Amino acid sequence: MQAKLKNIEFIIDDKNPGAEITADKYTVTQIMANLIDTNAIKYTTTGSVILIMEEKQKYFEVSVSDTGIGIKEEYLPFLFSKFSQEEQGYTRKFEGNGLGLALVKKLLRVKRGNH
Repeated sequence: MQAKLKNIEFIIDDKNPGAEITADKYTVTQIMANLIDTNAIKYTTTGSVILIMEEKQKYFEVSVSDTGIGIKEEYLPFLFSKFSQEEQGYTRKFEGNGLGLALVKKLLRVKRGNH
């Protein structure tokens, strides 16, 4: 819905239609919402967001790409840090608390048993 409101093309490329996974629905929903809505769509003003889903041998791979503002290479080491945003201060263009990707990382580690 957010992509439609911003006039952004949202593409789902399902490499294995009909594939099923066994997972905690709440956790998967939180992960996907943070990757797609809170990050990709939020920082994309024109163009598209592409979600690619592919079943691998023992896991399911999801990747998200967009035509958004991008991330500077020097910020990449901080990408999954709590309360971290590339643009800081009162004049920043985007709101948020900097927890989206940190939460995704934590949820994936807990579910895999890697605290």
